[in-house]
Amino acid sequence: MAGFSWPIHGARGVFALAVVLFHVHNSGLPALPVPSLVQQGFGALKFGVELFFAISGFVIVGTMARARSPLAFIGDRATRIYPVLWAVLPVAIPAMLLAGDTTFDGQGPLASLGIVIGNFLALGPVLPVPVIYGVAWTLSYEFAFYLLGFAVLLGRRRALDLTWLALLVGLSYCVFAPRALFFLAGVLVATGLAEQSPLRHLSRAPGLCLIAFLGLWQATSNDTSPHIDPVYQWGRAFHWLTGPLAFLAATAAINGLAQGRGMLSQLLQSRPLLWLGTISYSLYIWHPLVLGTCKSVMHKLHLSATLGNWSQPFFLLATLPPCLLIAWISARLLEGRVTGWLRRRLLAGDRDADKAVPAALV
Repeated sequence: MAGFSWPIHGARGVFALAVVLFHVHNSGLPALPVPSLVQQGFGALKFGVELFFAISGFVIVGTMARARSPLAFIGDRATRIYPVLWAVLPVAIPAMLLAGDTTFDGQGPLASLGIVIGNFLALGPVLPVPVIYGVAWTLSYEFAFYLLGFAVLLGRRRALDLTWLALLVGLSYCVFAPRALFFLAGVLVATGLAEQSPLRHLSRAPGLCLIAFLGLWQATSNDTSPHIDPVYQWGRAFHWLTGPLAFLAATAAINGLAQGRGMLSQLLQSRPLLWLGTISYSLYIWHPLVLGTCKSVMHKLHLSATLGNWSQPFFLLATLPPCLLIAWISARLLEGRVTGWLRRRLLAGDRDADKAVPAALV
């Protein structure tokens, strides 16, 4: 089951756009009055990140199967993630310092250099490194997941099955950081375990399962980052119930999309959404810079006072086109050409395997 899925690819774009819409909603700009339920819906869009994690879990099973060596696997993942991150950070760090970021306050030269290097390697927050560029926290989770896959592949080279040990280590971390749990959802789908379970019945309606996931996970959340309490604190407010149900709903949704079920799967294979899926990673990484720049200009021009409650709709209309344009350029140049060049130079042994799926799609 760990093959390429066009509905999953289109879903990437929708989930990235969901995060963009959340950041527009959470911009602090005046907005049109909407019912509380709609407010909660916009707030839940930040959990598009968890759905990204689930897709990563789905994709990585296939990537591990194609990799000719553990080193080639981790190199494949590094060349997928780092080119865009390394292009963003030299722009983002000075911009954030000019905007008054306090990450380096009280830090000596060596400590500051360590923070910068740690961010270029996406070490935090899995390791105790302050995250300078907010959305990059997810890449730390991604690399931790990749390292577990690397360990499993390394064990196989030595006739050791480390799958259960890797699962135990991953789940132990998820007790403290439950948002990372959704990598497992994708793995369950890719290995066919979700389809072999009663979840296959729920998978007939992946759209409804996505809505259920957002509602249940929002009910498990709080207003303070990282928004989800550690699992050992789920005893209050029925989080012990809503949390696991949210995981099951997300797993059923991803399984339904991977199987091509439901009207949503057909919609996600439309040309616009497939294009959005292709640029999804770049859109996710670049959009905070665009939003921050536009918001700063709006404040300097006092547009919020002029536009009033229409400030947020204007903000969306003003930022979405440049976000999409920059993401498209980044996907073509960085995810396509740079990643392809790096893989040809560094992963020559896996060149044939990589031909099956373009760099920007995996």
